[in-house]
Amino acid sequence: MLLSQGVLQGLGCGLLLPMIFALPSQWFKRRRGVATGFVIAGSSFGAGVPALIVQAMLDRIGFRKTLLIYSFVQAVTMLLGFLLIKVRPSASAGVKPAREVQWFDKKYLSDPMFWSCWTALFFALFGYMCPFVFISVYTSEKLPGISTQLANLPIPIMSFASAIGRIGAGHVADRIGFMNAFIVAIAISGVSQLVLWNVAAETYAGIMVFS
Repeated sequence: MLLSQGVLQGLGCGLLLPMIFALPSQWFKRRRGVATGFVIAGSSFGAGVPALIVQAMLDRIGFRKTLLIYSFVQAVTMLLGFLLIKVRPSASAGVKPAREVQWFDKKYLSDPMFWSCWTALFFALFGYMCPFVFISVYTSEKLPGISTQLANLPIPIMSFASAIGRIGAGHVADRIGFMNAFIVAIAISGVSQLVLWNVAAETYAGIMVFS
């Protein structure tokens, strides 16, 4: 379990996501942020929809069969996605082609902008991902009599709301720049999460508002 769903799935996502997120920027120029937002929003919808049905599958057919079915669906959809990817046409003779990208460019290790972004993302994702992982556990412990279905419901709510937010953030990025949009999104997320969690997350309605 730790090796397959933890290590191997983590490695797979880590290898796939940078490529998936980078593809739209190669094809779009004016609306690059919105295009990237739609692509990233797909991962939110992909997390929200299964969350609505996985619990019912777990109750009816068990963990192993549920995981096998879920893995098969992921494999099929990823294969279809790979088949639909088109290679960007090569640059024309009058345009200088981009330089070859190295697998590991050492110059980034001495770039303060790189380390600034790395540090910001490192700490921001701690706060961003924790609710997705622990919200159902928190709901069950806070409201002991609640059903499993209702305890898990905040997860798809957060996922669908995240999809809308990612598209909106992409639109804002096209208007004010990617770095400015990043700063605004992180600031709003941090403040709202701090306020809502301490004020509203004492009842089920409050937990849903937070989600």
